[in-house]
Formats: sequence, structure tokens, C-alpha cells
Amino acid sequence: MIESNTRLSLSIAGAVSVLGYIMAMWLGLQGNQGLALIFLILSLVVTLLAFFIYRRYTALRNTRWQDEIKAGEDKMQQMLAEESKKQRSPDSN
Repeated sequence: MIESNTRLSLSIAGAVSVLGYIMAMWLGLQGNQGLALIFLILSLVVTLLAFFIYRRYTALRNTRWQDEIKAGEDKMQQMLAEESKKQRSPDSN
């Protein structure tokens, strides 16, 4: 799963769980305890799923960040090496 899809899945899971909790409370207040319990269980399961999706998302994000940092460091080292060569060449003559 790529990072953008994981982020989208996390957002959807969060929205579904919040709506499920709201429906469970509303149905509980209306006196429909059986249906409220179903929504509450569904919301708890989706919340647990969201937790695992979040862990996957943070792992993918950290991997991307490490790749970006490595690319920036490599470019910096290359620029420093080129600058070092430029500074050494006039001294040799």
C-alpha cells in the first residue's frame, strides 16, 4: 500500500468510526439498544483497524522521509566535493 492510499484509508476509517459512535449514541438515546450495540461494536472494530492503518502510514511516511533526507545529503556531498575540486585546482597551477 502506498502512502497516499494509506492516508486516505486512515481518513475513511476515522470518519466511519466517528459516525458509528454518533449513531450508537443517538440510537441509544432513542431506546434502540440492540442496534446501538451493533454500531458501537462496528465503531470499535473500525477504530482498531484505524490504529493499524495509522501504524502502517507512519512507517511508510518515515521511510519516505529517510529517502528524501538521504537524497538531500547525497546532493549536498556531491556539491561539496565539486566545490572542493574547484578550490584545489587553482592551487595546483
